[in-house]
Amino acid sequence: DAIAYYNEALTLDPNHLGATEYLGELYIQLGQVDRAERQLARLDELCAYGCEQREELARWIESAGR
Repeated sequence: DAIAYYNEALTLDPNHLGATEYLGELYIQLGQVDRAERQLARLDELCAYGCEQREELARWIESAGR
């Protein structure tokens, strides 16, 4: 259900930093690190000068062994 809610949030606001980060974190919890990395790439686009959400998701991905 959570994936559907995050996708709905991103449909309403494709640039929402929090929803983008949290969806990436959920993908990591589901063992889908490649999909989390796509969320990180999206945050790279949204945060030209870096942002907290991008850094947090990067830490999650690093903790997952990537």
